[in-house]
Amino acid sequence: MAETIRTLQLSVSQQAVSKRDMEMQNEKLEEYQKQVTKLQRLMEETKMVSENKIRQLQTENEALRLHLRLALDSLKNPIPPVEVIKRRNRNSSPALASAKEEIKSEKDRDKENTAPQEPPDLIWEDSISELDVEVQAEMEDLLSDLSFFRHDGLIGLEFSHGIPRTWSLDGKFCERMGFVSDE
Repeated sequence: MAETIRTLQLSVSQQAVSKRDMEMQNEKLEEYQKQVTKLQRLMEETKMVSENKIRQLQTENEALRLHLRLALDSLKNPIPPVEVIKRRNRNSSPALASAKEEIKSEKDRDKENTAPQEPPDLIWEDSISELDVEVQAEMEDLLSDLSFFRHDGLIGLEFSHGIPRTWSLDGKFCERMGFVSDE
């Protein structure tokens, strides 16, 4: 019986030792799995960062190619220099000055008590008022300002996905610049 008790105690102690060993192995396995998961996450993050960097470099490369193509095109087909016309003062416009003189002379004629020279014609003619002349001068100024924005019939410039797209009246500018319109 003593031997049976000893064998039972021995088997119980062996089971306890094997149970502790198994728990330690499970803990080590869990730590290992956590490290593997952490490394996988780091690898995924690194992959995402590198993919974004590649995309950024490709976009930058395309932008530089486009810039180089535009620079070469501008060297091959230079844009003629634009003469900058100083904006005229409303009062210094020749049309405005002559119209003001005309209005003054009409007022002077009205002040004098003279009879009309002949009966009015059946054709109605506009008399130029000071407001009309000012509006005309302002419109001419606006048109001269807008002429600075014209270039080879260019109507507009739009950016789509970081690449400029242009539309022109004749399409030649678009072809020369390498752009394609979605018409």
